[in-house]
Amino acid sequence: TDEASRYKLDGFDLLNYVPHGRHGRATYVRANIMDAISLESTNFYDVIQVGGYQIANVYKPPSMSWNEQVLPILPHPAVYVGDFNRHHTDWGYTEVDADSELLVDWASKNDIVLIHDAKQRGTFHSARWSRDYSPDLCWVSTLDRLPLPVTCLVLDNFPHSQHRPSFIHIGLQLPIVRSSNKLQWNFRKVNWEKYSGTLEQSIIVIPSRNIPIDKAYSNLQSSWYGYPRGYHLVYIPCLNAECEALLKQYKLSRDPDLADHVIESLDERWEEAMESLDFTRSSRKSWNLIQPPAQSHSVVTPNQLVSHMLKVAKFVVEKEIRQQVRGEWRKYRRNNNTQHSPEPFTVSELDEILRRVKPGTAAGYDNILPELLEHLGNRARKWLAQFFTRVAREESFQDFG
Repeated sequence: TDEASRYKLDGFDLLNYVPHGRHGRATYVRANIMDAISLESTNFYDVIQVGGYQIANVYKPPSMSWNEQVLPILPHPAVYVGDFNRHHTDWGYTEVDADSELLVDWASKNDIVLIHDAKQRGTFHSARWSRDYSPDLCWVSTLDRLPLPVTCLVLDNFPHSQHRPSFIHIGLQLPIVRSSNKLQWNFRKVNWEKYSGTLEQSIIVIPSRNIPIDKAYSNLQSSWYGYPRGYHLVYIPCLNAECEALLKQYKLSRDPDLADHVIESLDERWEEAMESLDFTRSSRKSWNLIQPPAQSHSVVTPNQLVSHMLKVAKFVVEKEIRQQVRGEWRKYRRNNNTQHSPEPFTVSELDEILRRVKPGTAAGYDNILPELLEHLGNRARKWLAQFFTRVAREESFQDFG
């Protein structure tokens, strides 16, 4: 009709509408959805069916009250969405009104569940009071006391409106992690023999003398960062080969039984991962599984490198020994007008320290992981021993940690 043409929206079909100067209501579906039909329309709601789902588009004017039925009892699976214009503590208000009590009682008696996340922003931003409220709600039906799997995301502000749109996803949804494009090592796939050989060849051209210490250390860092690495930009946690095969089958067939099987398999993998967490021996892996930490490169000094190597060592330095070492070092510095220099570090001393470094721990300021130090070749170890000797003799550090 001519009136309906006023409500045209590109890419959508108008299924039904109730015109009103202030309290109008309209229901649209995507133009490519062919199995959507209108079932019922009253003062408070419009009911449509899309595939096997029945959806009630609800709008309750503030000046009107619910009737005895409140809303229709739709067969499962069903979703009730819209502007309910009621206040209740269950969806973030500080007070409860009579109509909201009727709505909550109706939902409780008919096993209808509210989908509400208090951590999200409100669905309505009052320009008058500069506060967020949530009059726009989503309710779902249940089967055997299990609610329809639905997620609701409140989007950004909508132009020329105080209401915010909500994106409602119906059905099971796999968690997808979008990681940063920071290059990472996968030590399970590293060819350590090739790594050691490549570093042995590059360490020859890095002078440990005749250039500033910071420059020498920067060149050493570049030799590590230049080794091939990669990253997963998008991945699904705990998705092994079996789960991935099931997921591919589901994408082709859309069989809900396959979807349940995928979720059950992922749940089993997640439980195994949680039970195997060990913060004492594999802290980096454990923390990455819970929440990948944000890392950033920073300028690293030789002093920080020495401090980091001491911190990740297995042995615990007793307080008396620490005080003794510092006292001897102060005594040496007071008498540094002599020609004596600290004894050079030897490769055997460096090997002893590296043997005490715990694998699987997080990198320090230098972003160099213990596994990279553990697999150094002979030339690289000799280079590090000479480098530490130069640091000590030139007193380029002030504190060991």
